[in-house]
Amino acid sequence: MGKTINLNTISTEAYSRILELDKSFVATPHYLGIAYFWSYEYRHYLRDQTSAILMKVHRAFLKAGLRVSEDSDEHYAIVRKITKLN
Repeated sequence: MGKTINLNTISTEAYSRILELDKSFVATPHYLGIAYFWSYEYRHYLRDQTSAILMKVHRAFLKAGLRVSEDSDEHYAIVRKITKLN
């Protein structure tokens, strides 16, 4: 634990495989912050966020018992709180 990988320096094939792995982790505690998981409603808030922020949002959705791919006032409140957007 504690190691990081710079995804900008790995091969396209390696990135593709990591992305596929992360897609399989969406809606689980193992999500890595790479694959898209959110509702289209939050695209402007989440698409440019760091992996760390995406992991926090994903984790908060799970903790609140929310489906990560849906949208609601509760989802929106979590997105705004974690991303510090108005």
